[in-house]
Amino acid sequence: MIPKRPPAALQAAIRPLVLSLLLPALLAGCQPLQLGGLLDSGSGKKPPATAQAPVSPLEQARRALAGSNYGQAEFLAQRITDNPQTPQADMAEAGRVLAAAAARNKHPNLALSGLDKWSLAAPGADGGKEWQDLWCDALSQLSPREARTRADAVYRDTSRSFAVRGVAGIYLAVRQWEDGSLGESLPALEGLYSAAPDKNSKALLEGRLATQLSQSTPEALALAAAAVTPENRASFPYNLILIDGARRRTLNADTREAALAELEALRKEIRLADPSLFSGPPAAVTYAPVTSGPISGRPVVLVLPLSGKYGNIADKIAAGAAVACAEMSSAGTAVSLITIDSDRPDWTARLEGLPAEASVVGGPLRREDYATLKARGQLGRRAFLTFLPSLDPGDEGRVAWRFFPGPDDQVDALLRFCSGLGIDGFAALYPDEDYGRRMAGLFEQKAYAAGAKSVHKTAYTPGQPTGWLRAVGNLLAANKNPAHAGGATFRAIFLPDTWKNMDVLVPNIFYYNETRQVLLGTTLWEQDLARAPFVSPQYYSLAVFPGSWNAVRLSPAGERLQAGMLSSGKGPADFWSGLGYDFARLAAGMNVAPGSGPASVNPALRSASLDWSMAPLHWDAAGKAGQDMFLFTPTEGGFAPLDEAAFRRNFAAAWK
Repeated sequence: MIPKRPPAALQAAIRPLVLSLLLPALLAGCQPLQLGGLLDSGSGKKPPATAQAPVSPLEQARRALAGSNYGQAEFLAQRITDNPQTPQADMAEAGRVLAAAAARNKHPNLALSGLDKWSLAAPGADGGKEWQDLWCDALSQLSPREARTRADAVYRDTSRSFAVRGVAGIYLAVRQWEDGSLGESLPALEGLYSAAPDKNSKALLEGRLATQLSQSTPEALALAAAAVTPENRASFPYNLILIDGARRRTLNADTREAALAELEALRKEIRLADPSLFSGPPAAVTYAPVTSGPISGRPVVLVLPLSGKYGNIADKIAAGAAVACAEMSSAGTAVSLITIDSDRPDWTARLEGLPAEASVVGGPLRREDYATLKARGQLGRRAFLTFLPSLDPGDEGRVAWRFFPGPDDQVDALLRFCSGLGIDGFAALYPDEDYGRRMAGLFEQKAYAAGAKSVHKTAYTPGQPTGWLRAVGNLLAANKNPAHAGGATFRAIFLPDTWKNMDVLVPNIFYYNETRQVLLGTTLWEQDLARAPFVSPQYYSLAVFPGSWNAVRLSPAGERLQAGMLSSGKGPADFWSGLGYDFARLAAGMNVAPGSGPASVNPALRSASLDWSMAPLHWDAAGKAGQDMFLFTPTEGGFAPLDEAAFRRNFAAAWK
């Protein structure tokens, strides 16, 4: 019999009440509620002498941030900053944690809010490097139009501090150069520097401009460099423009020696408030101009949508590739990084204009760009290692290749894990729409191919959660009678849907007393869990899902990438930067002739040996890719790498 009110609805009704009772006490730093004390308040008993002092919510947020649990850090810090009773000193620190965590979670508006609360509670905080780094990072995650609108508003607000107006002015100037116009930006920057109240303020302006220049395009730098004259070359901002140009040229083996000599000459000529800028790392992202002439060093080519709505992702891929190219150049292998913006109308012509030795291309990132290349007959001319989860039927390993995780990789990772648990009976509970049907069908096909005895499938209607309890009941063929708890003939349920829908589906599974099922998710879970939703841990001790990036347990290559990304001001490494980093190193080592096709490319990929930063890719003799994905499990405030030994113990205990 189906109940009138499903448990998900009851849970949704109870949770706000519980939070409203507990959160004020927690956020005010009160002692945790002790149920024993409530039941025996007159006993006069004291806690044992060995009891540890409770950890405050602010300290929990700090620890979560330090441990890279950005979802939990954001969740806790936001609650603290939203509480008007939070002391001012705690408000400043909570704002800092909120800004840092939200920036890592790609929540730019929340990060900017945290920065405002930090500087309001601690005047002068916006003059520090950490505050300004986070402000620029958050701005870069907004759309270009919104970012410039916000920066312009800050720059024009004379009530704001000199420090934050300075960083906003520099941000606007470099963006203006990237648009192909100098405008009044250079005189404005000169004025900012002249108005700096002390040497420290001048050093901050120099460091901020150096960072912004290192992340700009060659075209933007060339435009600004054209305004440098013998009269102004030693003064700000022209001196930093000269220095950045020389530092970029140190990345090219043919110009490195001359560039190093130029930097040494500039060091003697120019007096900076921050002399360390002469010896800092070279620009991390260098977008080499596309020419029809010879390329200096091995070419690494990327086709990415740099200027549109996917620009943030594309920039991370390019940044990872740039770290790899700088690393290889430092080791003595000359490499040229060439990026082609597929948002530009002439991008296919620019690609056609590449020299013949640019035989391996990373990308495209969008399926429509792949279709354009295919329609124009360009796929056969170079080896395209695409950043797509799948290609058109018959294309992979023949006219193009995959350098990206696909649906097969997700299912394979889950089935391998289940095989190790001895599971051979499965179910698939999926939304009745394209993605759900496709993933459930793929899971069924692969499960039987791997030796499964049964796969029970049940669909539910998306957007109609009131009917999901019935779908769960149909799948489990049970009712609320505990006698039916062991009725299911399977031991794992595949759930190809977003995490937000798990809050309804999974409690309904438990409602039918099926508490022992292994819950199998897809990478959709990771996308939502990265935003730190509320997770009820009692439901997910046997839940697992695949992912391609393990931020908690970085490989040696991942550590190198992380160091390169942080030193260039690009923020921590992630899957997208790892994709560019691994591609660049693989492509630079592939010796395939232009237009040689699968006869050369497939063996080269199959024999490729790489210390991967992301989950390792591999190719079979036919050029079909596979990725050995990592496994994760949901936790309070996010997710964590799967502890397989602990999972096996939990599974064995549940089914004993």
